[in-house]
Amino acid sequence: MDKSELRKIMRRRNRELPPEARAEASSRIFGEVERLPAFAGARVVGLFCSLPDEPDTRQALARWCAGGHIPPQTWESTPFLAQGAGQPGCPAL
Repeated sequence: MDKSELRKIMRRRNRELPPEARAEASSRIFGEVERLPAFAGARVVGLFCSLPDEPDTRQALARWCAGGHIPPQTWESTPFLAQGAGQPGCPAL
């Protein structure tokens, strides 16, 4: 199995998860990230707004913005991010 096939399988599995299971899995993933020493020591981190077949980043994004890991000015000064602002899963400017 090559990387492309594996990605297709993982996207399909994620889409097939019930919403509660997907939310729990996403929470576990980002909880693990938050426990990493590198995260604790980071002044700023980057995080994309998730697509429907990816782990849901909405809660982590909200926490990390509120906690100062993602500075608010990033949303205002980055055209790519500003285009997605207010879309499902992305905070409004």
